[in-house]
Amino acid sequence: MSFFGKLLGLSGASKVIGQEGDDAIAHQRSLEHNVGLMQKAIRRLQEALLEMGKMEMRFVEMVDSVPLFKPEGGGQQKQRVDSFKKIMLGLTEQAKSLSRNTGLSLDDPLKKLAKSFPEVQERVKQFERLANEFERAQQKSERSRGDPSKFEKADKLRVEAEQRWRDVEVAVPSDLRNFSELGIELLEPCIESYVYYLMRYLDSCSLTLQLVGDEQYLNTSDQDFDAETEQLLQEISALSIVGKQAQ
Repeated sequence: MSFFGKLLGLSGASKVIGQEGDDAIAHQRSLEHNVGLMQKAIRRLQEALLEMGKMEMRFVEMVDSVPLFKPEGGGQQKQRVDSFKKIMLGLTEQAKSLSRNTGLSLDDPLKKLAKSFPEVQERVKQFERLANEFERAQQKSERSRGDPSKFEKADKLRVEAEQRWRDVEVAVPSDLRNFSELGIELLEPCIESYVYYLMRYLDSCSLTLQLVGDEQYLNTSDQDFDAETEQLLQEISALSIVGKQAQ
């Protein structure tokens, strides 16, 4: 039993199949299992990206609906609000783009690969069935050796079952190995393509910030923003209306 077979709790369908055939089947089932897991993860990723975009849009709508975020007469505050809205809209579009590209680079190729699985599974079932038929025919032939009237027919069936088995004994494990190896090789360019799109997404997000963000704030550190926030909170706390409320 191969590592993959043990991992998936698989066992040989027949002693006739042998270790090589058993390993080929286990590797194929492992490929199918892991492709299924990847497809689920990809769908969750795409849903998360689209949901993130929706949340960013709702946040922009919230900002638009709050009168405090609509300063009259322009000025620095209006510039900051406008920059924020532009950044959020830009990030929303980038999230949608990454979701689409995730489908192109990962989901679409895996769907095409998965379409082949049912046919391969049927081939494996036939392979296991022929192995079991040959094994049963062997056993029946052995049991009937003492009875010539039964042995001739049983041995003829054994020969026929063996011929059907020999036709697939080597070919199917070989085909399964080739299919599994090519399936795994397919994942490499898919993942590389996704990484490329992810890097482009991050670069685009950074570019969006640079294009629409105020240079002063792009060059401001987290500590500076924290200090500004803390100062404003202290000023709020110092207001007489807050002080009376606190009493």
